Amino acid sequence: MVITKEYSHSFDRKKIFSIMEREMEPYIKKYGVKLFRTDEYSYSAKAGFFGSGEIRVYEDKIVITINSPFLNSSNKAKVESEMDKYVQRLFQQVLES
Repeated sequence: MVITKEYSHSFDRKKIFSIMEREMEPYIKKYGVKLFRTDEYSYSAKAGFFGSGEIRVYEDKIVITINSPFLNSSNKAKVESEMDKYVQRLFQQVLES
């Protein structure tokens, strides 16, 4: 199953991207995530057999896509909630920096 969510913003995307890069480190270590920079403001990630994902930071929005064989209708809402929390924390950190 694939989940894609868009989040509108009015922040400087360089600032968002730099904070996002700092925040990725614990996830990389904890889940053994392999990251691939796909362009100046995008990353693609693979977490073994758990699945893959992508995050793109545009001038006016962030797009997050998660693709995992473990996603289903019973856990989709929880995953979307975690995505929402992540972006809210990211935006809060941008405001505080």
